[in-house]
Amino acid sequence: ATIIAWKSLCHNFQKIYRCNISSIPIIIQWNKCDLDSINFNEVKLFGKHEFSNFPIYESSAINGLGITESFKKSLNLLLKKHNLS
Repeated sequence: ATIIAWKSLCHNFQKIYRCNISSIPIIIQWNKCDLDSINFNEVKLFGKHEFSNFPIYESSAINGLGITESFKKSLNLLLKKHNLS
């Protein structure tokens, strides 16, 4: 589902907004990485290629893994995009 949603998002940005998604400040955050019932291998393999232009963070809200780091990075990217850093 993640891969399909990403491709749809990229397509819609190009078609509807006439905008390349790589021009937008984006980070990729893999949520729920602490759950054994979720297999992220396929998504991570896809991500190495499709998301190679974006910072990638694994996260887990329960133990706080990656939450602060991904938030700080997204703020930094927004500030940089708008020349406010």
